[in-house]
Amino acid sequence: VVGPNYYGLSPDSATAKVQFTYNSDTIITLKSSRFLFRDSLLSSARVEVVAHLGEDSLYHPYCEMRFDPRSGQIRIMRYKTGLGLSAWTDSYHSMDISVDQLVWNQQTSKFNLRNLNLGSQQAAVFESKQYFRVTRMEEIAGLQQTHPLEELKLASYEFGYQDMPLANLIYALRMPRAQGERFLYEMSIQGFVEFNVDQQTISLNDRLFEYLDNWSGKRDYDVIQFVSRIGKGSNAQISLLNYEMDIAGVSRIAVSDSQQVALYPKGGKITMKEDMDFTFDGVINAGLFNYWGAGYTFDYQEFRVDMPQIDSMRFKVKQFDPPPGERPALVSVQTVLQDLQGQLLIDKSDNKSSKEYYPEYPIFQALNNSYVYYDDKRIHDGIYDRERFYMALDPFTIDSLDNTTTDGILFDGTFYSADIFPVMEQPLQVMPDYSLGFTKKMPPTDNYRGKGIFEGEIALSEQGLHAEGKINYLQSTTVSSDILMFPDDAKGRATTFDITESVAGVGHPEASGEDNPFHWFPYEDYIDANTRKVPFDMYGEQNVVAEGKLTYGPQGLTGKGELRYMTAKHNSPEEGYTFYNRSFESPKQDFRVKTLETDEQWAFQMLESSAKVDFDAREGLFDKLDPASFIEFPANRYMAKMDHAEWYMDDAKVDVKRKKAGEAYLVST
Repeated sequence: VVGPNYYGLSPDSATAKVQFTYNSDTIITLKSSRFLFRDSLLSSARVEVVAHLGEDSLYHPYCEMRFDPRSGQIRIMRYKTGLGLSAWTDSYHSMDISVDQLVWNQQTSKFNLRNLNLGSQQAAVFESKQYFRVTRMEEIAGLQQTHPLEELKLASYEFGYQDMPLANLIYALRMPRAQGERFLYEMSIQGFVEFNVDQQTISLNDRLFEYLDNWSGKRDYDVIQFVSRIGKGSNAQISLLNYEMDIAGVSRIAVSDSQQVALYPKGGKITMKEDMDFTFDGVINAGLFNYWGAGYTFDYQEFRVDMPQIDSMRFKVKQFDPPPGERPALVSVQTVLQDLQGQLLIDKSDNKSSKEYYPEYPIFQALNNSYVYYDDKRIHDGIYDRERFYMALDPFTIDSLDNTTTDGILFDGTFYSADIFPVMEQPLQVMPDYSLGFTKKMPPTDNYRGKGIFEGEIALSEQGLHAEGKINYLQSTTVSSDILMFPDDAKGRATTFDITESVAGVGHPEASGEDNPFHWFPYEDYIDANTRKVPFDMYGEQNVVAEGKLTYGPQGLTGKGELRYMTAKHNSPEEGYTFYNRSFESPKQDFRVKTLETDEQWAFQMLESSAKVDFDAREGLFDKLDPASFIEFPANRYMAKMDHAEWYMDDAKVDVKRKKAGEAYLVST
């Protein structure tokens, strides 16, 4: 008892000890020369801290502590000076942790690690035990020719490196007392020595020897460090149930500088396991490749990332044709690989520092079938439904992810084309538009479940499925340099479009065209073809030319537009025509005919009438749809109140009459 204060001391002058338990297990041991006990406070101005994590621990040599029995909260804080600046040593996760305080509420199962000045987003740093940077060694060395760590090692040799009297070691270092103490304090803060303040002794830690070996290239190391910045809450929480540590506010993790591998955790969160293993969701950048996914596990010993759920893989390639004299730029490939499972081998497991050069690393291994879809809205408004149209890729391996050649990227796979073509094995490659696709020569092949036969070349890319060649459908042949094939239809501009004559039943005539836009609907079983500058040729020697649209299918050949032959012309833009082998008919059309082809005016015209034209009978029959309307003779300037006409082609003669009741007469115009 000292005045109003009660202190807890050790009876044998050794350090006193206070322990806290959780579920009957000791989880915190505090050692101090004395503890202050009050009704509402247990505290100590200087404690040595061991937070137990099973057989391992979270340790700090120099903190102050406060325990409030009313709230059940213990708060352990690093000092901002001297040995208090030392990092926490975490043997379970194999880390050194620079964070201000450990807070535990007795009713909870988590240790909370946090900084004091949360508003400023002061960084908490979680660093691998094997972390090393040349710049750190250079900062320690300053301008000295012999590195201070090497000098400390040499000076400690005759004392055996352990439990060395402070004064003797400073003398061996040839430093003034005050300078030597400052130097050794700094070495202790950085973890190179253990400074026993009470015994005034120094012991060298393994870290010193490891840093010197790292510096000289004799030893492997890593560059893994987690920098946590948060606005509020805890930087990290350690579970007392399984010792997993959730770290928040981690935006980026550099795993390997030389292999260009970095991790970007989703939400800034990672979960540390034992010995530097950790899990996370988010993005992995490995050289030219990026992977979006969840459930990633970083295996420290094997130096790889297990990736059971990769939502998508994207990558860049070198520009195909850079300007002369310039280095090729990196271009993002538009196509995404999806639904992968795989592993990323960062480097050899004993080469985490990349002190040896293995050009094949990093390596990505896809362990399952992955998929490429073409249903993005920018690709013809998403018409390529991913349920039917996709590439299924075989498991693959890509090495040298930081320096992969564009030509070296090839994915073996199977093309499912929504039955545009039969299922086919086909590798994917980077196409000229920087998407994944292929070009393939096709022998005569079933097209749209055998509705047609295609022969030529197909090309798949972000532009869709294009083809160059010919389509045979029924008795038609469409030849085109660019056919755009969709899951249920195909369209393009035909170089030539031909339909051969059919004499079966009523049949249909032959027809041929050039430069014809066409649209094929295989499952509705018809094809449309339109004219541009060159009309269709029809009916062989009858020399019928047609401008407009032809529609062809199993039901026959129909059309809309204008027909011309001999001195006659038909127009039917709406109701159109049905074409038979040697005749055609229309329910509504306009008919005009001249006596001679050189005549300027029409000799006869019968508008809005039905028509039946027979080239074998050499006649045309026409009936007015509106009996009250007139038949016209423009050249002779007459109109006839009649409703029926019979045209005799070879005689250049038209007979007109009235078939329905009513008066028939001619009127001069």
